[in-house]
Amino acid sequence: MAAAAPPTPTAQSTAAASATSPTTTSVNGQSVSSAAPDAPWWNGWEQRTLPDEENVSALREIWGRTGGRLRKWKREQGWKPPPPLKNPADVARDETERQKLRRLYGAELQYKPAFGVLWREGFVSKVELPKNGLEGPVPPQLEGLGRCRVVCLFGNRLAGPLDGARLPASLVHLDLSHNKIDGPVPSELGRLRKLRTLRLQFNKLKGPLPDCFDGMEELRDVSMQRNRLDGPLPPSLGHCRELRTVALHENTNLSGPVPAALARCSKLAMVLLAETNVVVDSAPRDLLDRGCDVQISPPKD
Repeated sequence: MAAAAPPTPTAQSTAAASATSPTTTSVNGQSVSSAAPDAPWWNGWEQRTLPDEENVSALREIWGRTGGRLRKWKREQGWKPPPPLKNPADVARDETERQKLRRLYGAELQYKPAFGVLWREGFVSKVELPKNGLEGPVPPQLEGLGRCRVVCLFGNRLAGPLDGARLPASLVHLDLSHNKIDGPVPSELGRLRKLRTLRLQFNKLKGPLPDCFDGMEELRDVSMQRNRLDGPLPPSLGHCRELRTVALHENTNLSGPVPAALARCSKLAMVLLAETNVVVDSAPRDLLDRGCDVQISPPKD
């Protein structure tokens, strides 16, 4: 007798789903990834993991306070909160509609946005919504995403000051470039000790750069060109031992010499200070001898 054919992926998914509790059953006996191929944020584990309540609350607020409720977002798959569950009689008459909602929101119609969000074990790990029509202040509700590693919101219409105290300390990558953020660069950025990439270029930030980089030893790339920054470069940048790139060009009121402490950044490869009032030929000799590309020039007339 011929050997039995191996179970299909759908059968395997069904078997795995049957071992879960009633609150984590799959849709129609299949995994959500099979039932909803347009929802790639789901995988076999996330399908069985209900989202963290604090993360859910934060995402709802972010959507509502950055124009989502006013239909300003270009894409919002799964961000609009799901409707309330219908009573059993209604469900029996309208099962087709319920299945559509399940494909978008999950088996229990939990709030778990698809577009621009990466989930890890029920917690948000990444929020990536570039050029998506977000407006208003940088959402302080980001602080509710306590395990988030990446926030990428470049190319929106975010405005107002940046509150560094309301950003999750877990961040590794922060990109708020190409917005309309104004006010000073907050010294509270120094609490982001895991941060590797800081991109705030093409905004309206003004005032001096805070000397707050002492504990940011993982920082690799700093981009704040095309703002309205002034004053000297902070010596605490020299504590960023992983630093590779510093881009501060086209901030015409930056002044003073290149800090000697930058010579301690052994991996620093590029310092861009064109169109500033930083002292020409002030780069530390040790930095230049290592081949670091230091570009300094005065503002254009």
